[in-house]
Amino acid sequence: MRRREREVTDPATIRAILEECDVCHLGLVDDGRAYVVPLNFGYSLEDGELTLYFHCAKQGRKLDILRKNPQVSFAIDRPYRLITGPNACDYTMTFGSVLGEGTARIVEDPAEKRAMLFCLMRKFTREELPLPEKNLTGVTVIEVKAFSFTAKKNG
Repeated sequence: MRRREREVTDPATIRAILEECDVCHLGLVDDGRAYVVPLNFGYSLEDGELTLYFHCAKQGRKLDILRKNPQVSFAIDRPYRLITGPNACDYTMTFGSVLGEGTARIVEDPAEKRAMLFCLMRKFTREELPLPEKNLTGVTVIEVKAFSFTAKKNG
């Protein structure tokens, strides 16, 4: 990381950044070409290990790519705010972001899917809502275990 003074290593601060974010941009590689898709996400950050959870339809380009190449990258950032100044170089933005790389897995086990969907829902609703069986079987869950990630913030 070039700007070490902006690096975040404190797990509580990383969690705070992730809680302020609604969308993760998931980067995939499709036969040598980049493909990025924005997704809502849930996460687990335990003992310095970050795992992301996504849900999607039962079929589509994203799943086709992941079946061929499970290596992914991701970018998660909270809303920015402009900070002004008297000169052009005094302008900056406040930000918080988490970037990384990981390996994706399409989750098949119903109990795992349910737990991951609850994790995703808790991030947005702060509660566990009922999850009917038909909804569980009608959705795909993707787990991404990060093998590296960095977090940074300004302001």
